[in-house]
Amino acid sequence: MPTADEFWSAAGEVVSERGHLVIGFSEGSEQPELGSMLNNVLGLKPEQPITVVGLTDWKDWKEQVEAFYLVRPAWGLGHAGDPNATYYRIRFYAKGTPFLPRAAARIIDFVLLSYLVSFSAWLFGFLLATAAGGAPPRWVLLRMSYHRPLLTLAIALGFFAYQTICTIVHGSTLGKLLISLRVLQDDGSPCRPWSAVIRELGYFVDVIFFGLIGYVAMQRNPQHKRLGDTWAHTVVATYTKGPQERKRSASRFVLGLMLGIMAHLAVLLLAFLTMIVIKPDTQRTVLGPERSNFDTEVHLARSGTKTKSGIAVSIWAPLPGDTDVPLGRSKVVAALATGTGTKENTVKWSISGFGCSGTSCGEIIKDSYHAPAIMPSSPFVTLTTVSTADPSAEASVTLHTIDSNPSH
Repeated sequence: MPTADEFWSAAGEVVSERGHLVIGFSEGSEQPELGSMLNNVLGLKPEQPITVVGLTDWKDWKEQVEAFYLVRPAWGLGHAGDPNATYYRIRFYAKGTPFLPRAAARIIDFVLLSYLVSFSAWLFGFLLATAAGGAPPRWVLLRMSYHRPLLTLAIALGFFAYQTICTIVHGSTLGKLLISLRVLQDDGSPCRPWSAVIRELGYFVDVIFFGLIGYVAMQRNPQHKRLGDTWAHTVVATYTKGPQERKRSASRFVLGLMLGIMAHLAVLLLAFLTMIVIKPDTQRTVLGPERSNFDTEVHLARSGTKTKSGIAVSIWAPLPGDTDVPLGRSKVVAALATGTGTKENTVKWSISGFGCSGTSCGEIIKDSYHAPAIMPSSPFVTLTTVSTADPSAEASVTLHTIDSNPSH
């Protein structure tokens, strides 16, 4: 005879497969009322009361006996039951999973999706370079850098799509499957599509303050539900993998995982495409020939304060940590004038440094800063750009000139 914990663990697996449990009462015995609560089954007390939800028949009982045998074959076949008995369906509330295992499952999924973000960025860059016949055009990199908040939104939406699709199709993401977790409805039945959507939307509330909201909610709930689970009437249950693995086939899990990954990649690639299609609310004011050997990434280095005229100037320059410019070499810089409307959208550049002036500090040629051939008194030079339409609109960035061959 199994212990109470062993029985209710197996019962949870049966419910996840069949959606309910069946109990029988012989003729002449006291019958339970529909809607009543039971505090034991076969003399085994559940962690929470169970509810009698409806009548069923002997056939349903026999199917349940077979289901128990499949998940616990070592127990042998149970009692075949009495065809003259009265059988009831009971609602069994699955045991919830605490915070740490669920957090570990999310971390595994996060690592997986992080690799997908990197892969999608590489794939998009490869396709873009192939279409361009070489390296991606410089204006594409400028636009993608300008629209980076859109990529952050896409990553969140992709994560939402992955979690929701995996939960709908199988009940487990890769992280949950590795830790033997599965999302179920409160009654133990498979998670329904709308519930999967609601619980995942609730996740964005639960992660506020680094997950503190969800953690507190789980600590206060006997089934360890976060807010998303409470709103969706779901529970994350632990299950043991039986040899038959009837709990939604492995092929269904693979289908859900593949669909989730594909949805995540589709959202990211769509975001990348949108980033280069949408023009920023700016005018690119420093243009130059597109070189196929361009390999310098740029970012918004300094954005000036918007003036009374509504005009602001921003400088796009090398990524932080890559501001060194060898003597006689160049770095890509570009200026963007925002809010110029129909006004003149050009800018004027100036270069200054301690102990140098004019070309001894370097030059701006087309869309690049060219360092001088001789080291200035101070290796740091400041590039300043001013709007032609409004001289009060300006921005600046500092670069570092270095001697790449100090022996000379």
